[in-house]
Amino acid sequence: MSNLGIENEYDILNYLHGKRYKELNRKWKKHIKVMFPKIKRNDLIYSGHFKDKWAKPDIYVKVNNRIKYISIKTGRNASVHDEKIKPFYDFLKKLNISDRTLKIMLFYHYGYSEKLSNNGVPFTREEILENYKNYIDEANAELNKKYILREIIKRCVLKGTERRDGDIDFMYYGVLKDGYLMSEDDIYDLIMDDNSDEGRGIHFGGLIYQAGARSRFSNRVDEVKIKWPLLNHKFYDHKMKKVADSNYRSH
Repeated sequence: MSNLGIENEYDILNYLHGKRYKELNRKWKKHIKVMFPKIKRNDLIYSGHFKDKWAKPDIYVKVNNRIKYISIKTGRNASVHDEKIKPFYDFLKKLNISDRTLKIMLFYHYGYSEKLSNNGVPFTREEILENYKNYIDEANAELNKKYILREIIKRCVLKGTERRDGDIDFMYYGVLKDGYLMSEDDIYDLIMDDNSDEGRGIHFGGLIYQAGARSRFSNRVDEVKIKWPLLNHKFYDHKMKKVADSNYRSH
């Protein structure tokens, strides 16, 4: 994570930590009320940071011995998951993803294929999307089945690959001054409803699959990176405002 991302996390937790609910500004009163519906005016709020970079939560918020784990994201193309390619593909195999789809994903990841020649040079992502989009569409049709998406979201956004300090209860997208709060159900709905294939390559709903690097000489070439381009187009702008309106009307 960038220094700006870490600074943003500390801005938020430092603002919350040690305050009574009545001392929060209007925006954060709404967010905290969503997290803790029974909070009272004089209740104290505690907040802390996760040191473990692999944990999905970035901060925790505690009120009256109840704790909520929060992931904080900023930027137009937020990264939500990094993993070595082998365990990620093993995970997909356990979901009964076909060998053909896995081969297409490997072609997309590395740019090499046993059947397609490019004079020993890996195909670029753009070349694959332009000339072999039918393969990508075939893989996406299998990868974007609802039960597959739920398992991928759970691993890549909510839980991670290991049981550490806790799964996330909410995701906050934004900075201290302004942002959206999303529950676990909101996250599932937003990602699963975003099913456009246009220009995306391999994707899992709104989550975008990328190779950690395309150069065979990079030490990240065998890594998988999953990104969620939050608010990157009108779909998210509209959907997330609906999520926020719904959350705040119900509290």
